[in-house]
Amino acid sequence: MFDDVVSDFSEAFLPGAAPLKLAAPEQVFDVLPIRGYLQPGEEEIVEVSYFAQANSRIAATAVCEVEGGPSYDVELSADAAGIRYSLDATTVNFGSVVGPDI
Repeated sequence: MFDDVVSDFSEAFLPGAAPLKLAAPEQVFDVLPIRGYLQPGEEEIVEVSYFAQANSRIAATAVCEVEGGPSYDVELSADAAGIRYSLDATTVNFGSVVGPDI
């Protein structure tokens, strides 16, 4: 079964800069299902979602505990960069855009 994500270290960084802040792994990673039981030989897909924060890098350990058996560590790591863009026009024509019916 997967328990809450446990952090070995979780610091957000700007490249070449000192740490900006600490981020709780459960605010950045989501593991589903978070708990469950499997019979011997049974398989289940586990989904890990990452909620990016600009200019950040994070690492954590998800622990899969086997009742009456060993624990398995699953290392998680991710990073994200800020988005930069510029426009050199004063008007942008997207053409005909269809929106949802209200």
